[in-house]
Amino acid sequence: MHIYFNGDSNMAGAEIESGKPTIASTISRRLRANKTINHAFTGASNDYIYRTTMEYLQNNTPDFVVIGVTEMGRGEWLVPWYGELQYMQVNNLEMVDDSMIDGSGLRNRYNHWKEFQQTTKPFHESQAWYWHEKYYNLHTMLQWMKIPHIFFHAFHTFRIYSKAYQLDWHGSFVEPYTIGETYIKWCGKNGYKEITPGQHHYDSDAQRAWADRLLSHATREGIL
Repeated sequence: MHIYFNGDSNMAGAEIESGKPTIASTISRRLRANKTINHAFTGASNDYIYRTTMEYLQNNTPDFVVIGVTEMGRGEWLVPWYGELQYMQVNNLEMVDDSMIDGSGLRNRYNHWKEFQQTTKPFHESQAWYWHEKYYNLHTMLQWMKIPHIFFHAFHTFRIYSKAYQLDWHGSFVEPYTIGETYIKWCGKNGYKEITPGQHHYDSDAQRAWADRLLSHATREGIL
């Protein structure tokens, strides 16, 4: 089985000791995968997750796709760096690669972006709606390609609480609209421990348990 993963630090298994279970390693082991590709990394934005997933699917057809949707207050900018255009991830804490702003004039741009997105509630709501539609496009494409898949929220839901505007994900998204059922909320309320307090990176027991929850959901919904 060929499994493709993408997401942020939670899917990347940030701070987990080498050899300890992660979401990706647990799912791969349970499904006896013989090929595993994980494009998740710490600080990844939804722009990155969506872009790199689409790029991968242009030339590859995995048997199963697992996507951890990240929080909505992140972005991806194209930045000239050492004579090339580079993708840079930005979030409401700090740029992932702060070295890329040296001499580039990006500090004022970033400070303005950060101030606006931290203080303006409509920004988060509009971003959530935007990614609601974009990820549904990805879901539709994977359905068309007949690729089983499962999505989940790492941090926040789509903030679409009126059932009139909620979409049918055909079982492929774990609780897309339910408050408190995101990965970090679920870990906290089930007593799992953060590795570094405040970083929202939970221990390997939490990662393994969440992987089992994803597989149970996929089995129950007939995805696997």
